[in-house]
Amino acid sequence: MSILAWTAAALALLGPATKDDVRALRLALADERAAIALYEAAIGALGPHPPFSNLVRAERNHAALVEATMRKLDVPVPDGLPKPAEPPASRKDALEAAIRAERENVALYDRLLRLDLSLEVRRTLETLQSASRDRHLPALERALGRAGGGDGGGQLRSGPGQGQRGWRWRHGRAGR
Repeated sequence: MSILAWTAAALALLGPATKDDVRALRLALADERAAIALYEAAIGALGPHPPFSNLVRAERNHAALVEATMRKLDVPVPDGLPKPAEPPASRKDALEAAIRAERENVALYDRLLRLDLSLEVRRTLETLQSASRDRHLPALERALGRAGGGDGGGQLRSGPGQGQRGWRWRHGRAGR
């Protein structure tokens, strides 16, 4: 079977993208790209350290997931990134801006998931929302708590998978 036949078969299984699918995917991609710009600005101002170095990598993967879903549904993928984000004045400012952005991201997905979406688009958005809510926000809140900018969401743990502890050990900053 030719590639064209496989593509046609796959599209027949997925069905055409609805207007809500297209709208949701475009908004999701714009939001993921804005997050990339935000984290790149933080890295440019503060250096390539967690959590921003981890988050920019994750956001690039998220944008790629949205783009792949768009291609599967034969939805044109817009070119380009948003304008660069304003560099933060401090680590605390960067963390607070990132927390606001991730909360807005979760709220955006709450609104988009109320639309009449195909299963493929719904799964994509649920995956992205879960990452923001369950991984990104807790990592940023812990980092802000360590930076003295908040209570860390009550999650001031350390250990495997708990943010910067591994980075401090690898870079000789344990116990400081």
